[in-house]
Amino acid sequence: MASRTVKTQTLEIPRIPFYFSLFLQINSFMSRHIILTVLLVSSFYLKAHECYENWQDSPRDAIHNDYVQENMLYNVIVYGFAKTPKDESIMKLVELTGRKLHIKHPLDDVESAWRKPFGEDKGQQAIVISFKNRESRVKWLTAYKRSKLWYVKFYVTEQLTTHNLNLVKGTKRLAKENKWKHVWVRDGKVYVRQNDTSEVYTVKNLASVHSIMQVSTTEDPWER
Repeated sequence: MASRTVKTQTLEIPRIPFYFSLFLQINSFMSRHIILTVLLVSSFYLKAHECYENWQDSPRDAIHNDYVQENMLYNVIVYGFAKTPKDESIMKLVELTGRKLHIKHPLDDVESAWRKPFGEDKGQQAIVISFKNRESRVKWLTAYKRSKLWYVKFYVTEQLTTHNLNLVKGTKRLAKENKWKHVWVRDGKVYVRQNDTSEVYTVKNLASVHSIMQVSTTEDPWER
C-alpha cells in the first residue's frame, strides 16, 4: 500500500517594514514624552496653586522678599503720564509730579528716577522715584492723599515686590466678597480691617486672610 505523503505548509508571518517599526518606536517615545510632560505640568500647577494660596515657602524666600521690600521703602511709583520719548529728561516728569502734589522744590527730595514698563500699548507710562530718605517719601505720599488726584486717574503708590503686589490684589478681592471695608499698604506691609472700629490685622499671605475673614479655601483662585 502506497504511503500518502502529506505536504506541510509553513505559514509565513510578514515582516514589518523597517520604517514602520521605527515609526512605532518613535510614536511610543512621543507618547511617553507627552505623558511625562502632562505629569510635570500638573505637578507645577499644584505647586503654584499651593504657593499662590499660602506663600509660606522656605524662610530664605520670606527673608529675600522682606529684604527687597525694605530696599523699596525709599521709592514710589507714579502712574498716569502719557507716553513721552525715551530721550526726554525723566526729571521733568518727576518735577511735574511734585508740582501736582504742591511740593516745594521737589527735585531736592529725589535721589534718582527711571521709567517702568506699563501700559505702553495704551500710550501710557509709569516712573519710579527713589528719594534721598524715607521722610521725603512719606511727605510725597501724604501730599498725594490730600490731593485726591486718583479722581483724574493719576496715581502715586508705594513700590511693592511682586509677592506683596499680588497679596494686595488678592486681599482686596476677598475683602470685597466678604464685605470688609478697609485694605491698605503702609511701609510695604498689607493691612485689613472689617470696619472703622474693628481690629487691624497684618496680612502675610492669602491663607492668613482666609483665616482672618473665616473664609473657606476650597475655591480655586486661579479660575478668577
